[in-house]
Order: sequence, then structure tokens, then C-alpha cells
Amino acid sequence: MSAGPEEAPPSPRGWGFYFVPVQGSAPEPNVMIRLPFALTYFQPSQIGPDDDLIDLGAVRQAVLDTARSLHPGAAIEGGESVFRRVPRQQGVGISWLVGIDRETTTFVSAVTGIGNEVIVHELPEDGSATFVFDE
Repeated sequence: MSAGPEEAPPSPRGWGFYFVPVQGSAPEPNVMIRLPFALTYFQPSQIGPDDDLIDLGAVRQAVLDTARSLHPGAAIEGGESVFRRVPRQQGVGISWLVGIDRETTTFVSAVTGIGNEVIVHELPEDGSATFVFDE
């Protein structure tokens, strides 16, 4: 008997995540996160004074709003990132620590490159998510 990915409810602009059951005892990720573009990384020391930066306050609010929608009725607090400045470049990933009922949960936001828009996903407790890119 094989199990395929469960269908997730439609997400805005086709972005979403899917839970994929894992069979066997191999320590494989059990959550697949789909993004319309690849994640990229940057060095904060490479950001110059003239670089276009995303508003981290707006991104933090998007992360907290996502946490509230995924955990209705839970006490949501925090929303901290290690970065203080982030370029407005498509695919830049930002990790966020959010308190949900006094338990720390990690969220990741991916910069779309359009205004302050980001795609936000909650990571599983063990961090075992696999990112799949639709490029």
C-alpha cells in the first residue's frame, strides 16, 4: 500500500505545503514545503548602505499572523530573527522563533522580491522539512 502526498487546502498564489507520510525507519523529512523559487542565502556583511531592504517589521507581522492562523486560540508571542537587515531579493530565507503557548517554534519566511511580501511556513519540531522548488 503506497501513500501519496495529502492534498493541502489551496494557498494564495499557488504557494502551499504538503504533508508526505514517511515509510520505514530511515530518518527522512516528513514535511515537504513547496516554493515557487529556490531559496538563496546572503551574508549580512555584504549588505551595503544603498541596498534595497525588506521591512522586517512587516515580515515579522506576517509571521505572527501566520502563527495565529495555524494555531487559533494559542498564546502567540515573540517573532525574533537573527537578522537586522535583509535584502529584498527573491528567495532569501529568514528563520523566525515564535512562542506558541510558551513553546518555541521555528518559522521560515521566503522573500518574494515584491514589496514586503513573503511566503511563511512553520517548520516541524525536529526541523526535518524538505524544500521543493517549482522553478
